[in-house]
Amino acid sequence: MTSKRSSEESSGNEAEGRQGLIVCASILAVIGVVDLTVSSLSGFGIIFLEALGLFSLIAAVGVWLRRRWGLWIGVVSDLLTLTVGLVTLYASALYIGTPTDFNALALYLGLAVYSVAALGTLLYLAARRSVFKPAV
Repeated sequence: MTSKRSSEESSGNEAEGRQGLIVCASILAVIGVVDLTVSSLSGFGIIFLEALGLFSLIAAVGVWLRRRWGLWIGVVSDLLTLTVGLVTLYASALYIGTPTDFNALALYLGLAVYSVAALGTLLYLAARRSVFKPAV
């Protein structure tokens, strides 16, 4: 009876872990698409944002496949994304100040969501690093 229960619990935890990694991969993909979109809207003048977008998309594929290289690229991508988001939020707050119109408020909220998504993905990847398959 105990072995049956423990196998059910482990399969339940594995399914939850798989769903969490799918969510992480999806968030990384969305961050990559957002980075590439913002870069393209700026006339491709923000080269580091293009690189970060491609890096995030590669990380999303690696996390989706549960590969060790995907974990490490995802961690680096999330650290860079978090840095870009927080620095941009800080610089925007210094330049714009208190949001008095909808555009400034939308910018602040967008950057906050961008940064929180990167932080959440980073923490989840760090917590679930044992499920990633080693490189062959």
